[in-house]
Amino acid sequence: MKGTKKPTNKHQHKLIVLISTLNYMNLKFKKYTQSNILYYFNGNLRRNGHKETTLKTLQSYLYKLDKELKVTINYHRHLGVNMGTEIHYKLKYSKKECYSIINKLFREKKEERHKKRFNAYLEKTCIKNRNVEKWECYNNKYNKKEDRNEKPIERLQAKKYAKKCNFKSNTFYSILDLQIEKDTMIEVFKVLKRTENFLEKSIYKKLNGIKSRRSKLRSKQQKLSKILDKTKISLENEGYNSKQLEVQIQKVYELYKDKPHFIIENNKYNDLKK
Repeated sequence: MKGTKKPTNKHQHKLIVLISTLNYMNLKFKKYTQSNILYYFNGNLRRNGHKETTLKTLQSYLYKLDKELKVTINYHRHLGVNMGTEIHYKLKYSKKECYSIINKLFREKKEERHKKRFNAYLEKTCIKNRNVEKWECYNNKYNKKEDRNEKPIERLQAKKYAKKCNFKSNTFYSILDLQIEKDTMIEVFKVLKRTENFLEKSIYKKLNGIKSRRSKLRSKQQKLSKILDKTKISLENEGYNSKQLEVQIQKVYELYKDKPHFIIENNKYNDLKK
């Protein structure tokens, strides 16, 4: 009994204690009853720190040793009315070999349970992963569908912004046909609008400058015409030929019409004296 290695499984340990008890009973007694076995068995259990058991539980252990573990030969014979039953439990192997068989069986059962738990976990994890992959796949499809739905909306928003810019040329609207993001497209429209405004202001200023210069030129040309008309009248009064004066005055006008200030501002009439 002292050499028995104590297993961690209580059931396993009790079966080993029972093997030890049967070995002891066979060595000490030629005949014994199940009650005798129970007495010594419970004594061994107490010494090993276990609770005592019942006759019914002992009988189930004895059956297990014979039918499942196959380490004993169980002999039972009914002797007749009021004669009781004759019993004997013979170990098929040595005590240590019986221990080994019991330990091996429980170890295999433990490994089998571990394998089943692992397989169950693996199956559960695989199902979970498949569900995750399926969800990701569905989510990707949903996102793609959302993208397809968003593109016409974004295109419409970009088109509205382009109309709001009120471009002078319809050429700018061709940008809407480009495959670029809405935000990028709007930034392009902003730059184009600023450029258009800048060019428009520059051209406007230039045109205004030209108009202003033309207006001043016309005003000075009118002054030149008046001065030349007065000069013609003055010279006619002095006796000069009217037709010749008209020709000469016209020549002077043609000569200074693009630079009338030479005469208006400096009072240069030398050409008229010719």
